[in-house]
Amino acid sequence: GGFQSQVYLVLALSFLQIWGVLRADGQNAAWWGGHICGLLALGAMASGVLSSIAVVVVLSAKAIRCRTLNSLELRSIGVSAVWTVVALVGRVSVEGHSGLAAGSVGEFLSSLTKAASWPLSGQLPWSIVVAVPAIWLAIRILRERDFTAAETVFLGMGVWLLLTLLATAWLRGHGSPLISRYLTTYYLLVGLQGLALVWKAHRPWQHLLFATWSGCVAIGLVLAANSVIEKRIPGIAERGETSEAIVRQYFATGDDAVLKDAAPRDLPYPSADVLIERWEHESIRSLMPAAVRRPILPSPASHSEETGLPPPPYPVIASSPLGGQTGSWVWRSQRQPDSALPVLRFRFNGGLGDPESALRLRIVTDQEEVSIVPDGPARQRWKTINVIRPAGEWWIEIEDSDTIDRLAITAPVELGWLSWGAEKLIKFHFWWLSAGSIAFAIGALELLRTRASPLRPSPPHE
Repeated sequence: GGFQSQVYLVLALSFLQIWGVLRADGQNAAWWGGHICGLLALGAMASGVLSSIAVVVVLSAKAIRCRTLNSLELRSIGVSAVWTVVALVGRVSVEGHSGLAAGSVGEFLSSLTKAASWPLSGQLPWSIVVAVPAIWLAIRILRERDFTAAETVFLGMGVWLLLTLLATAWLRGHGSPLISRYLTTYYLLVGLQGLALVWKAHRPWQHLLFATWSGCVAIGLVLAANSVIEKRIPGIAERGETSEAIVRQYFATGDDAVLKDAAPRDLPYPSADVLIERWEHESIRSLMPAAVRRPILPSPASHSEETGLPPPPYPVIASSPLGGQTGSWVWRSQRQPDSALPVLRFRFNGGLGDPESALRLRIVTDQEEVSIVPDGPARQRWKTINVIRPAGEWWIEIEDSDTIDRLAITAPVELGWLSWGAEKLIKFHFWWLSAGSIAFAIGALELLRTRASPLRPSPPHE
């Protein structure tokens, strides 16, 4: 769902804050950028404050252990503390969310076990075992008199992910902590655990331990993915089709009752009033995908033949006369402003595209016209076609000189270049994934080759 994007925003911004602040050796661009990301994280979700708390905790622990605190670390603690106060003061309580929190310590521990042991389905021993390497490495770092930048970042990531895990288990303990939007956090936690296993690994037993851990994680991921594919995706796909049909109907008719009368589970967001309010914003309308964007509904020009047109608000704006046609028939829409986006998407049904058919569909301006020639007729089904319209005020023309074939078109939907290009790229997802996999394999082989090659001796000094 599009509104879940804040989950990825808060994770990315929190990661960049810890990475930029804790590894900085001065007030450079990375340090400033990290703190800016910490501020922006507060606007993504309430959990955006956890990375600022992690910065304060790690730098305070470093100061206590190393018995020193330089001016840069002091400024970092101060700025992160300010973000923490801002988050606490600006916190908003959402009505209805209180019922999702754990109602008891037992419910919290049960939720925590499920989250910490993912992807192995709530196995308590596994959640304890996988935490041991990270805890061992953290203790080893804290026993040192000084922390390297990498060790400081590792501690920051650990504290941040631990706080996120605890917050999720408590605030969503009454429901399920394994909802898909939370899994990205667990992926990062699993990655951190794997990093702890291989950190400074020079002994055979460490490599064996990492191989065993990797096998367990792989088995868990396969089982979790198989469960999602078999049990959840079919229902989600069915609800998605229902939601799209409802939203299409709403944008075609503009009738609020279409959303208000629908079941909340069949809507892309479970509140019709919220959807209606948000979709009134022009900035949101401009980002809507073509599948549900409100179409342009041009009225027929005064000199156009209207025989056989279905009444509004149906999305079909023009069709060949339904009665006996004895001569040429032309339909023209009213002029449309040049402010429309550059790409128009139609759906049509009929013989358009057949070289033997006398049907013509074009987008016309005062200077030029663009004929719409699809790669084959639609006949008994609706077919989609995208057209790059000419510049200037435009209108639609249909010419039907065929007394046998028929043509019907829907109201066009406008798209910007980015939306149109993104949809084109998505169609080739197999090739993009294949190219990425090949590039990854080449890089991995090159890395192994470089590490395996013996170091060349340095030339002797003259």
